[in-house]
Amino acid sequence: TAGAHYNQATGLGSPDAFVLVNHWKDAGTSTPPTNPSTPSLTLSAAASISLTAGAHGAVTVSSSVAGGFSAAVTLSISGLPSGVTASFAPASFAAPGSGSSTLTITASSSVAVGAYPLTIAASGGGLQKASVLTLTIAPPFSVAPSASSVSIAHGASGVISISTAAGPGFSGVIALAARPPVGITAT
Repeated sequence: TAGAHYNQATGLGSPDAFVLVNHWKDAGTSTPPTNPSTPSLTLSAAASISLTAGAHGAVTVSSSVAGGFSAAVTLSISGLPSGVTASFAPASFAAPGSGSSTLTITASSSVAVGAYPLTIAASGGGLQKASVLTLTIAPPFSVAPSASSVSIAHGASGVISISTAAGPGFSGVIALAARPPVGITAT
């Protein structure tokens, strides 16, 4: 049942307009306003990179500063799966801390196919910023038939199309072979 004052059915009750108007600006905002004199550090990088096992790729990582920030900034990366290495060129920026770096990621031929969240960090002057880069290790290529089965009458023929798609960085030859049951030929 609903009633006066607060309860589960009526919520907070009636607003007091006088108090609401006099305290309207007290709420503020969800993010505090930026003080231009407060030192700040910003990190930006790509959100994702896709490689095949045995390949390498690169993304640009940038650092920018504002509000009088003036310190050396060092870049680091964590979360690398086994068989993946990464290096920054350069790995740090001299004061004031702004710059761009090339992050090169190399996947060995033994890396498992999957998606891996990597954390790129920039730190300096008592501040640290992080950005997540999703590394996807894709299969080197895929093969897809146009159908999963075909029915063929005795003495007749049927067709199934096969399509292939190369993964990122794959440049090899894909050889197809068919192994039909005895008494059936395939080309």
